[in-house]
Amino acid sequence: MDQSLVLTLEKEFSIVDIIRIQHVELGYLTDNFVVYTAKNQKYFLKCQRHETARILPFIEETELFFAKNAIPVICPLQTKLGNAHFIHEVKTYTLYPFVLGTHIPRDELTKVHIQHFAQNLAHMHMLSKNGYPLITSFPIQDFWSKEKTLQGIKKIREILAQKKSQDDFDRLTEESFSLKEKCIEQYAVVYSDTALMNDALLHGDYHDYNIFFNSAGYVQHIFDFEKACWGSRMFEINKAMRISCFRFPFEEASYEKCMIFLRAYDEIYPVDIDELIRACYERHYYSFHSLWFENEHYILKNTRTDSLMPIELAKLKYFSQNIETFVRRISHFRDSSNPTGQ
Repeated sequence: MDQSLVLTLEKEFSIVDIIRIQHVELGYLTDNFVVYTAKNQKYFLKCQRHETARILPFIEETELFFAKNAIPVICPLQTKLGNAHFIHEVKTYTLYPFVLGTHIPRDELTKVHIQHFAQNLAHMHMLSKNGYPLITSFPIQDFWSKEKTLQGIKKIREILAQKKSQDDFDRLTEESFSLKEKCIEQYAVVYSDTALMNDALLHGDYHDYNIFFNSAGYVQHIFDFEKACWGSRMFEINKAMRISCFRFPFEEASYEKCMIFLRAYDEIYPVDIDELIRACYERHYYSFHSLWFENEHYILKNTRTDSLMPIELAKLKYFSQNIETFVRRISHFRDSSNPTGQ
């Protein structure tokens, strides 16, 4: 156990008799820990990434904003000086209450889970309906560009060229690059072509992995706001739906779950169909311009996200051949006489 970290925790918070700090294996981007005390108290400790630490004040304001407006956010604990994070040996940490919750595997999400999952997102977006929340500053949703993607591919290929032999992930990366280059050439679009409205304060990474459900299927807790930003609610709808509802092998059940999601969201905050269609294409454009998994592996040396790469590549293959079908069916989600939009 890192005794210097123990001393820092006891100094920053009113915590005494820490007996163990246990690393949590789960988590793709951050190093997480559970802190145990002799009085059977537990806390969740997150070591923030460098790029996240720079925008922590905004993230903390976002968490507090949603929590104050009846969104079930797990907010950080404050230090004795009233701060929501602290520094230890040049690293930035955030301490949260330890919350027991139920994570539902994606393939086991029921209609009830999906409905409440979508309705909760609609309630979050509704809070921005009348304009910017009273938050001092916030990042704007990331944009993509052909030049940025091709430069990134070139940089990683230079890294691959220096390797004496290629492993499975290297081969998967080259397959991904080839498909993305083909899509970039085929569509020849620029970010401004989608004309999506930045109209909501977004969670940024809203999907089932960042949610606990209660026994009735309601959203009980939401966490991981590291990607929060001001952006398009339609884009966030598409991202959440495609990650949590549209599952390999992308058959009828996936479309049915997407319809359940959209109808539930639409009941709370009506969806503009034209904006939804643009967002479907925007999400597709984003996916073949994004090098997120490749950058994590080769640039940031983070291999914890490697297991997600085959799934993402399978989706990219599917949408590169079926995006028009997907858009047509999704855009008819209100058609009760033809529930799958065929």
